Amino acid sequence: MKKFFGVLLCLVFVSAANASLVGLWDFDDPANTTEATIGADLTLVGTDTAMTGYSGTDGAVSIGVGSYYEADHGITPAAGEGYVNEWSLLIDFKYPTLDWICFFQTNPSNTNDGDCFVRGGGGVPSSLGVSATGYTTNPTETETWYRMLVTVDNGEFYRIYVNGELWLDGTVQSVDGRLSLDPILLLFADENGEDNEIHVSNVAIWDTGLDSATVLELGGVGDPIGHVVGSTSLSELTMLENDAVASEVDVQFTGTAPTADVQITVDPNTVLGNADDVQLIAPGAATAGLPGEPVTFTIPAANWQQVQTIGVEPVNDSDVESTEKIGLRFELASVDAGYDGGLIPAVTVTLYDDDSAYLFIQPTSQEVIEGGSSVTCSVELTGDPTSDVEVYVSDVADPNVVAIEPEVLTFTPSNASTPQTITITAVDDDVLIATEYSTEIAFDASSSDLSFDGIPIKTVEVTIFDNECGAWGFDPVDMNQDCEVDLDDFAILASSWLKCSMPFMEDCTNYNQ
Repeated sequence: MKKFFGVLLCLVFVSAANASLVGLWDFDDPANTTEATIGADLTLVGTDTAMTGYSGTDGAVSIGVGSYYEADHGITPAAGEGYVNEWSLLIDFKYPTLDWICFFQTNPSNTNDGDCFVRGGGGVPSSLGVSATGYTTNPTETETWYRMLVTVDNGEFYRIYVNGELWLDGTVQSVDGRLSLDPILLLFADENGEDNEIHVSNVAIWDTGLDSATVLELGGVGDPIGHVVGSTSLSELTMLENDAVASEVDVQFTGTAPTADVQITVDPNTVLGNADDVQLIAPGAATAGLPGEPVTFTIPAANWQQVQTIGVEPVNDSDVESTEKIGLRFELASVDAGYDGGLIPAVTVTLYDDDSAYLFIQPTSQEVIEGGSSVTCSVELTGDPTSDVEVYVSDVADPNVVAIEPEVLTFTPSNASTPQTITITAVDDDVLIATEYSTEIAFDASSSDLSFDGIPIKTVEVTIFDNECGAWGFDPVDMNQDCEVDLDDFAILASSWLKCSMPFMEDCTNYNQ
């Protein structure tokens, strides 16, 4: 069997640093509502009215039927694409009366239907979306401010977030299709009057489809809108409520050096709730703060590239609770305008209650190579079973593509909280399945204690890298693609040349290239 010899996988920091905020319009100047804070000024078609926004110091506009803005976003299409297919649009809005209200129109001529609406009727009234992508199941309400973020990567995803929460994982749109952008994007325009009155406090656009961590960091109406200036060592953290040692999240600035010190506040109070179930440890601090309280620290401009480590401790109580999620947001303040209000993608903490019946498995994804080393997963049972709990571990693929040892774990009332380990090994077959493929490992619990019998099946996703000949391509001179360069390949090469009186003519291979 012919093998490939190495795969190097490296992940240091999770970052959205490649996402650029290319347009921001805050409508704070009532005498010049189209003025841009970042990017090009808007062009108003029709009329708008300046108004007070979500607070007494915030500016906004009211714009209604037949009026809209032209936004020159300045995003360049990717190589080989005719239009912009990766982008994200933020709109802080409310509306006085429920009707069809259009958020944006990708056709700069405004000669067809808009592309995202407040739904005025049918289905779930006041939901958000359009028929091509689907609508949110959550409704909105009149006279209520919302922060909506539409994130798009055509061919990959179309999502609508509201106040940091995913409301719609919609129907994926085609590359260069309906949800791709011309150089001009129309805001609040529709061709047949379905653009009723809307109040808008902020509009922003990025040149990529933002990830969920950055969307959570952007939060809700009133939270800062800025450039991504930093990264974290992870975007998701999983903990047990009775963990005795604090977990750590590293934070580091990316990009250019700040000209002044930067103050960072890490706040667990987000739309996800449950903030009082964790307590944070500021970099360099010996003890944690109070449950649910933010921590604040300062990064000196002279030492701006130093990694800062934040500790996260669970609050262990005796309450029987469901699995909870907590968001950690980063609020930046500085006299350097490039960092003041800047973004560091948020971290989502998943906290498993040790007083409830759960299987706690880490990690929840693994990678193995055919013929390579095995990997392991730790399995722990939370809660207090009154009888033995057997956990059956299996590969869902048929035939199995990984071997698991052991296939049955037994937790007794006396060792339920002691982690057990399974070993996962790729099945080294002679079949080229794909360069990489995947399966899931299922964990199914059975017990005479009904609280633990049939607890929800957990899964671990396993990615397998094939090692068969050709999985990673062939050497250009391996003419017969048998993963060996020998006289057989020379014979094929010579035969090809002899068939052509002019080797570079059509259907003949130019081997000098």
